[in-house]
Amino acid sequence: MFTTHQIVVAPGHGLGKIERIETRMLGSNEKQFYVVQLISSPMKIMVAFENKSLRALVDRSVAQSVFSILSDHSGSFELDTWNKRYHRFQESIRSGDIVEIAKVYRELMLTKKHKTLSFGERKVVDQVESLVVQELSYVLQEPAHQIQTSVRNFFN
Repeated sequence: MFTTHQIVVAPGHGLGKIERIETRMLGSNEKQFYVVQLISSPMKIMVAFENKSLRALVDRSVAQSVFSILSDHSGSFELDTWNKRYHRFQESIRSGDIVEIAKVYRELMLTKKHKTLSFGERKVVDQVESLVVQELSYVLQEPAHQIQTSVRNFFN
């Protein structure tokens, strides 16, 4: 269970701060919700307690492992159609797992070295880069622009 004012990760949205906990009636059932103010936008989301999609920030060791993943340019990638890859990428993003999200970023950035990314691929790159940079910046207590530069430098 999270507390008010705690920073959490909302999968697909990024970092947010729990503003309050609300109880609402849904039909004849009383349900509790976290009201989360997203850090990167003015949007607020409500997440039911039983949803369990929010997660705590990763620790520094996981943050460092993300840098290891981004630096590993070995291996091959599936040459699925963009539609299949997009669905696989969205599944990773919805999981909220920063390691899986970093793998999506790595795959797309390495693909970019061999071909021009489509509009959809570029949108996914922007989304996953933002998710990775936000969390790493907060966990490592470094400015987002420095983290973004570090992340991008793995692919220059």
